[in-house]
Amino acid sequence: MHRPVRPGGVRAPLILIFAVVAIAAWVLAAAGPAAAVGPTGGTTMNLTDLQTAITAAGPGGLDGYFKTVLQGATISVVPVKVLAVADGENPIDGSALILFEITDDTPVGATVLAQGGFAEGMSGSPLYVGDASDPQADDPLVGATSWGGEFVTSGLGFATPIEFMESIETKYQVAPLGAGLGALGAQAAPLLETAGPVLPRTHAVTLARPVKTAAGTFKRFVIARNARVARTLHPTSGTAVFRPLGAVEVGGLPSTSKAFQRLSNAFAKRGVDVHAVGAGMGDHSGFATDLVSGASVAAVYASGAVWMAGIGTVTYVDSDDPATPILVAFGHPADLDGPVGLDMANAWIDGIWSNSIAPSKLGSLGAIQGLFTQDRTYGVAGVIGAAHPEVPVDASATLGTNPTVQTHTDVPLWVADNPDYGSYLISGACYAPVFTATDAFAFPGHATMDSSVTIADSLNAGQTYTTEMKNVFDDTYDVGYYAGMDVGDMLDYLLSNPNGVAPATAQSVSFAADLSPTDYSRQILDFAVPGGLKHGDNTIRTYVRDYGRVGTHEVDLTLNVPSDVKTTGTLTVYDSNGMSSGANDSSWFYADGSSGTLGQAPLGDASTIPDAETLTGLVADVNGWLLNDSLNATFIADVSNSFVVPTRPDGTPVNQITVSQAQTDGGQTWYVAGNVSKSSTSMRLRPGVPIVAPRHSVKLIGTIDAEDSDATTVDLYRGSSATPFATVPVHVDAEGLGHFSAKVKLGTSTTTFKAVWGGSDSYLGATASCKVRVMH
Repeated sequence: MHRPVRPGGVRAPLILIFAVVAIAAWVLAAAGPAAAVGPTGGTTMNLTDLQTAITAAGPGGLDGYFKTVLQGATISVVPVKVLAVADGENPIDGSALILFEITDDTPVGATVLAQGGFAEGMSGSPLYVGDASDPQADDPLVGATSWGGEFVTSGLGFATPIEFMESIETKYQVAPLGAGLGALGAQAAPLLETAGPVLPRTHAVTLARPVKTAAGTFKRFVIARNARVARTLHPTSGTAVFRPLGAVEVGGLPSTSKAFQRLSNAFAKRGVDVHAVGAGMGDHSGFATDLVSGASVAAVYASGAVWMAGIGTVTYVDSDDPATPILVAFGHPADLDGPVGLDMANAWIDGIWSNSIAPSKLGSLGAIQGLFTQDRTYGVAGVIGAAHPEVPVDASATLGTNPTVQTHTDVPLWVADNPDYGSYLISGACYAPVFTATDAFAFPGHATMDSSVTIADSLNAGQTYTTEMKNVFDDTYDVGYYAGMDVGDMLDYLLSNPNGVAPATAQSVSFAADLSPTDYSRQILDFAVPGGLKHGDNTIRTYVRDYGRVGTHEVDLTLNVPSDVKTTGTLTVYDSNGMSSGANDSSWFYADGSSGTLGQAPLGDASTIPDAETLTGLVADVNGWLLNDSLNATFIADVSNSFVVPTRPDGTPVNQITVSQAQTDGGQTWYVAGNVSKSSTSMRLRPGVPIVAPRHSVKLIGTIDAEDSDATTVDLYRGSSATPFATVPVHVDAEGLGHFSAKVKLGTSTTTFKAVWGGSDSYLGATASCKVRVMH
């Protein structure tokens, strides 16, 4: 169903999820103290001292290791050789990176290489300088694993320097600003959707000198913005391709479902790789362990029956303030949204999906432990133990007499209010029980869907509003496709707030679907208004065909045209999903002085300037949206100035009249589809001669300004008779003008004749009359 699109309500391009990086030439990086103690709470080494140590180690590289989880919650130590400090040409900021390589010096290293090297989910794994076979507490932390090699199994990768990651908590406030509203205080999500930076699909750079690795010697490095792009590349000898070591996993939505595809496509536009992993390998929602360096952590977009999260690794935890320990992870952005409100959770690693192209960790969400509040170039940061407000989504679906399937999903408040993907996620959560109830990729048939959204007024504490739509859907391929669409439309409309004066936040969502394999749809084929519209009540005879039935039947709508409205214009008979429910919105057809959409108020006339929209107004709009069971007709009369249209007290243009009628037969609600529009036209009737002798004949001649009137007919009436004395055909000439004529014999008195045309595919019917005088 399409909803009225208001200013600011159009979705903008989405940003990429992971930073794309490259290296240019060997250089020394920013200076700093060796073996420093910073926010990490442990020993760190800056890039200058790291380069010095690499040079001293010689061509074989510097001994090091990183910590990550390979199975369950056990943190493993993976041996590496740190090869170089590289001056990167990061498309975001051009920062430096650390080049390193996994070795098989230990059984763990050999296992990781056998599984394909770096796996998605290892991003953020802390990188240390030291002996992997004997790690020490004071081994310096130098960075976090961020990007891994593609098409190679040697484990060649890049790391984000630790001083860059530390800058997240020194430059930005990580502690939540508002009670229960994540990092944005009273603004739980962007008020308007804005286009973020558009990063390139790939970035390549050639080194001044080649690097020798276990997989060969490389001089050119290509960084792909995600694994999907990396797989399309075909590197030549001496070229290494890298991908970000992160992806978003979705559980509870099958990859074949339309809901998953909609969600996946939304994230793909921002460069995010999305994997469907079912509901997880097991229920680990109660799993909780300390979030320490090397532990798996998840940035959660949704949890419960449907879950979605980016799974990575903790780089370090800053516990200077035990009440609000700060966790930093990933080494690259999640979405590069800046201040965010994503749940922070434990992650249980079920295992690593092993392959030589892009191995990945398969994980399940554990307990929610806090809130991620910053999403920046060098990683994500949040507070362990911080409040994490959720929007509950309760959904159910019933198929026939089968037991009702019920699901519960929690969506972080910031995500629910986010115009980029909140509605996609919540719609997906509504679809989950529909898929379970039908147990099929596609379910053709009929559904009634009850959608309810509760929002809170951000300007008036404690003020909430609940809107509800009991809608009907029908589809001969998959009616489940529409599950959650009303919910998404309602959230988009109520939360977009383009004028900045009606901010709201989501509170809860409920959804229920009743499903039937029987199709109850009604197709609009045509309509007629014989003789055209007149002032007062008009019968609009609509011709419809019910699905699976032969022939058509008629449905009459009554449209009243007030005396102050012209009867020339355009009449449309339509469904609420094929056209737009904006037929109730004065700005949909015409801009008027009160709507402030396209209307032009006289300069300096402050009384015509419209008030800004209010939250109560948005709620009223949603409550007035047409449902899919309605057959609707709207007449828009011609006006002399379409830019300034007078309005009624309720804000609707005086030249617009609408009627709606629900389609219910014997208690069964029907889904209505189709729309037909017809315009008024001019019709003329005149006698061959204006005055005739008594009892003589005269020829009546008429024209219709309708190019498709050929082969239609005109009924001719004498005086006040309700029965036509003749029905004559219409013939269209080369200029598109319709002609008709008839010969009639008069009596002894002057007579008025009337011609009535029933209309055509493009035009409403019309009426014309003339008078013939009789000589005395």
